Amino acid sequence: MKDYRSLDTAARHVHTDENTLVEFGRAGWIEFVSKEGHIYISSQDEYKCRFILHLRLKLGLSDKEIRIVLAKAKAPYSTEQVAEALGHIRPH
Repeated sequence: MKDYRSLDTAARHVHTDENTLVEFGRAGWIEFVSKEGHIYISSQDEYKCRFILHLRLKLGLSDKEIRIVLAKAKAPYSTEQVAEALGHIRPH
């Protein structure tokens, strides 16, 4: 059984805002669950959000590159998986 948390709590945990997580959901990278008017995400998707933010902010990947990496990488995520997914030298 998955562990779920509210969207605002997940946003605080990954040091971003709720709008960014909604953007990730619209991109199809994470899924939301709605219950009694509140939106939740699983702990697995919260972990994935951390990875997406790392790809975007630290490695400077585009949304297209992030899509490629997420399609090929499996948790636990690593920098080596990013290089393999993108087919080039390990990102910095």
